[in-house]
Amino acid sequence: MLELNDDNFDKEVLKSDKPVVVDFWAEWCVDIDTEILRADNLISKAKDIKNNDVLLTFDGKNIVPDYVKKSFTSNILGHCKEITTISNKKIKVTDEHEFFTKDGWKAASYLNVNDKVAVFSDGKESCNELPNALIWDNILEVKEIYLESVQKISMQNNHNFIANGFLAHNCGPCKAMAPVFEELSKEMKDVKFAKINVDDHPELASTYGVMGIPNFVVFKDGDVLGNIVGSMPKSSFKDEIKKLI
Repeated sequence: MLELNDDNFDKEVLKSDKPVVVDFWAEWCVDIDTEILRADNLISKAKDIKNNDVLLTFDGKNIVPDYVKKSFTSNILGHCKEITTISNKKIKVTDEHEFFTKDGWKAASYLNVNDKVAVFSDGKESCNELPNALIWDNILEVKEIYLESVQKISMQNNHNFIANGFLAHNCGPCKAMAPVFEELSKEMKDVKFAKINVDDHPELASTYGVMGIPNFVVFKDGDVLGNIVGSMPKSSFKDEIKKLI
């Protein structure tokens, strides 16, 4: 199998005399520049995460996609969090706190984005008690939920937390497509098949908009005809290539 790099990409792909299917693959099961939120509250890129690092999850996945900051827009709340309301007021809470909403009292763990939280005329939130000073004119809408700090990572109830040893080398879809790619390279003699490791050549991956992994970019006469993303049966993959060329 032809292995591509920064030096031979132009000759083997852009100046090829026949169509080229390039397998942009990676050892990680996410885009190498995906932002990852670790348990120590530091953001790292996927390519910098090591096995057994403890990470936080987002919507059941071990990544924080497209977020540069520790910003969550779902009801994933840690053991301590900070709710930013529509007026930019920040309310610090813990799982034990309860808030008065239009639907009655709600524990912080059950607060969702866009929930409306009552505040008092002096700006304090309606936490644990309901003084007479409460005014509904100051109802605020939760827009973003930030993880402020994490003292313990555990899997409990439906909390989408914990990730030990996530991101195993050679992601499943990449491994599944490897033999398919190899077989088609022998069957489709009128097409050139080549591979490039995006971990080693991130600039080329960025140039051709490679986001998901595995990602197969089809070239012809130096132009990109299209992308085929993800794993699939050999027959389907072959059909997708034929559609493009």
